[in-house]
Amino acid sequence: MTGRILIVDGTATNRILMKVRLGSACYDTVLASSLSEAMELARKTAPDLILADQDLPDATGATLCRTVRSDPQLQDLPIVVLSTSRDTAARLAAFEAGADDVLSKPVNDIVLLARLRSLLRDRDRIAPRARAAATGLELAEPAVPFQSPPHIALIADDRASALSLRNLLRAHLPSQITVSTQAEALAGFDDRPRPDVIVIRTSAAGLGKMLGLVSELRVRHSTRDCAIVLLAPGHEAQLAALALDMGACDLIDAEASPPEIALRLGKAVARKREEDLWRTSVANELRLAATDALTGLYNRRHALPELSRIADRAQSTGSPFAVLMLDIDHFKAVNDSLGHGAGDRVLCEIADRLAGAMRAGDLLARIGGEEFLVVLPDCPPRMARTAAERLRQLVADQPILLPRGSGPLRVTLSVGVAVSEPGLRPADVLDRADQALLMCKAGGRNRVSAHKPAA
Repeated sequence: MTGRILIVDGTATNRILMKVRLGSACYDTVLASSLSEAMELARKTAPDLILADQDLPDATGATLCRTVRSDPQLQDLPIVVLSTSRDTAARLAAFEAGADDVLSKPVNDIVLLARLRSLLRDRDRIAPRARAAATGLELAEPAVPFQSPPHIALIADDRASALSLRNLLRAHLPSQITVSTQAEALAGFDDRPRPDVIVIRTSAAGLGKMLGLVSELRVRHSTRDCAIVLLAPGHEAQLAALALDMGACDLIDAEASPPEIALRLGKAVARKREEDLWRTSVANELRLAATDALTGLYNRRHALPELSRIADRAQSTGSPFAVLMLDIDHFKAVNDSLGHGAGDRVLCEIADRLAGAMRAGDLLARIGGEEFLVVLPDCPPRMARTAAERLRQLVADQPILLPRGSGPLRVTLSVGVAVSEPGLRPADVLDRADQALLMCKAGGRNRVSAHKPAA
């Protein structure tokens, strides 16, 4: 099945007809005749979406939305309300209570199924967030009020139509509203502030062309994360519904009232900014997973796969790469005599000095308590030895100032060096550098030793 839909309608015939319509599209359905029954079945059957009539025996569509949204177990369920009334106040009440869409009866099957697919795709995108929250591993920051006014870009068949819509919306939606041409939107927003929502307003004659624009905007780098809303004539149901499958997040009848349009655009902005927070949180978590919390350098988890990638590039170009293993001499004594705070200060200072000496493309990582790894692409043996000596001196020549008046502390490094050879695996080069480091330790520390291949 493609999803489970909870159908809520007080009329048995309506429930059965909708069950048949959705069943032909391979949806599993659960039927309820009232709000109370719907809430009970929703908790038992875990539907993916609720499709409810506006007029229930014990509630309105707006009441159902408020009740679902107030239930922690169900609050994220998409809700579509079906209404025989064109009453603007009733539609706005449903949207304000949490409806994702309000469709007028008789609803076109193509529009209905396209809207269901769109909402279920959105639900699939937020499912990982819901699972993370349920297991205490939520990454995204809590939703916060807008830090800046929403930015909405309007595109229409003609500029006059776009300007007219902008003037209507300004009275209902505090936001930055700009008018763009199709060409400007396709050129991207790399040199301009990216909009939260792109609204495409079109007539029946221009709808086919605008569908292509929706598809293009969804795949382009500068607009793929924007919410896209199509404002189109309701009687062009089949073409308009295609926009949802091409990437539009909402489809609004061009005859809808300005307050309804503004309210739905506000919801689109909120969803888009919530997704932005999630993407940022995920990116931060991925970065943290690859870095050492104390020094900010890459950690072992990142460094070893990156070493393999550098080795693969070296093999394809025929250029050798060098591996340097660096160890802080007598670091345990620093911790034992001056405390771990001083030890942390030493690690951070050395990390900063080493990072400042790296070339673009070099790899620097902290791979152990006091051990650092440096990988230098395009680096023959003599250059590797010179680079290792330079890093050793960079640490040894300038004492480290410690907090709380402990005075400067002279710290030194031992450095083991190995250079790749044809047929050697990355792990072999790393092992050779480690052996060279042990030679440094045995030879008195504060020195550089290079692995010498057997004759």
